[in-house]
Amino acid sequence: MQVPVALLRVVRPQEHPGLLLGTAYATAVLSVGPFLLPAVADEYDIGLGLASLSTALLLGGFAVGSFGAGRFLRTRGRVLGLAVFAALLTNAASALLPPFVLLLGLRALTGVAVGVITWYSWSQVFGASERMSEIAVVGPLVGLTTAPVAAALRDAFGPEGIYLALAATAIVPLVFSRRSGVLEPEYFAPRAERSSRHAPTQAARRVLICLGLLTLGGSAVFTYGAVIAADRTTLSSQAIAWSFSANAVASVPSARWTGRRGRAGFWLLGCATAAVAIGVVGLSAVFVAAIAFWGFAFWMGVPGAYAVLSSASVHPEERAGDAQAIMAAGRVVGPLVGGLVLDQASAPVLGVVGGGVMALAGLGLLTLDRPSADSSATSAPG
Repeated sequence: MQVPVALLRVVRPQEHPGLLLGTAYATAVLSVGPFLLPAVADEYDIGLGLASLSTALLLGGFAVGSFGAGRFLRTRGRVLGLAVFAALLTNAASALLPPFVLLLGLRALTGVAVGVITWYSWSQVFGASERMSEIAVVGPLVGLTTAPVAAALRDAFGPEGIYLALAATAIVPLVFSRRSGVLEPEYFAPRAERSSRHAPTQAARRVLICLGLLTLGGSAVFTYGAVIAADRTTLSSQAIAWSFSANAVASVPSARWTGRRGRAGFWLLGCATAAVAIGVVGLSAVFVAAIAFWGFAFWMGVPGAYAVLSSASVHPEERAGDAQAIMAAGRVVGPLVGGLVLDQASAPVLGVVGGGVMALAGLGLLTLDRPSADSSATSAPG
């Protein structure tokens, strides 16, 4: 428990606690997938491919929530509070382990609520580099403890233990959500604001496609990282969980980085290499090193990709929401693809397929990335 506290002292956040805690909660909900999937598959006696629908619908709801919120909602504090309360209710209902079809609906609704929470936090700080870096670093800090806690809860109580923990922890951001937004009298944006958006440029579309490919290939492998490690390495359940924490530790300095990052495409190629190593090599030391490097490379590369997107856009403030939505969409498809490949083929095949898709993203971005686009700007989590 002392590691996250010490790191928070280094970061010294200045943002409203409601924004930071809301981001932390959303990150936790999205981060427990690698430990929930095998537990859900065992509980309902189904394959990983079918169980992955729970994660896919969660992320699908996230895409809908984050994309739609920017078009229909205003950043009032009560909007954040209502979204957190909705997530509390849906996670509590999920803990009852209803019929699988109903569970899928609850995970989709949870995703919508989490998407609104994430949109809310990022929309408050977009365009201010220092403020964005404070929101960005929350994800890696939360990841330090999310994986081992989720693994322990799964081992002790099954999936219902994780769902109950997610419901209980929602109380904290709910309490701090007041006064976290602007003082707008309305919850919903006027119709004129909803219809005044501009289409992305051709170059911006290409960057968005690269970001979608990155999360598609990455989530196909990362979501099943715990399953792959348990099957192909000698790591214990807790050791695997702490490996995911190492991913978060490595992400902290790169998420908070304020200097030059280099060309983003090369960092994405580094993520692709890590994905291939996780699936193909099958050695404990390689798994730990690869998943840790993946965290560092991801948070070095994605902010650079956002800088390229900004420089390629006439209206960059509109593209931030598009990027968040398309990356969420990639995470919807990725677990489905990964589950099917793992069920029908093998972990090495999954590593090659997922890493290959990520490599396409890196190579595509290299064709667009220019030295002038390199920036210290920090992006929303992907």
